Amino acid sequence: MSTQFYASQAAKRSGLPLYVVDRYDRNGIFHPSIRRATGSGRHRPRLYSLEDVVALSVASRLRRLGLPARRISRVLAAVRANAKVQPRYLLTDGKTVFFREDGGSVVDLLREHQAAFALFLEPLYPKR
Repeated sequence: MSTQFYASQAAKRSGLPLYVVDRYDRNGIFHPSIRRATGSGRHRPRLYSLEDVVALSVASRLRRLGLPARRISRVLAAVRANAKVQPRYLLTDGKTVFFREDGGSVVDLLREHQAAFALFLEPLYPKR
């Protein structure tokens, strides 16, 4: 499997429309880590890493949940800045985004890593 992806490939794999991936780069929300576009037209297209595609997949899911681009930008920055953040452990209540560490603690990514808590309740109905 390739370790670098053009913008169109990254968009397709992440589930984001290409115009959103382009907008994220132009507006500083999320830049590709391998190479940014240079020149006019398609002289040097953007190249995204596999980690970038995973982060864009997170952005795609958060976007579908209705989070605004500013909050998505902050989540993506936190994911990139903190190697221990695993996107598979991201949680949201629609206003903020949390990540659950392997030890079970929950941290609010949008409030300067403020600790939070999570309760997982058993179903209230009997199993059949």
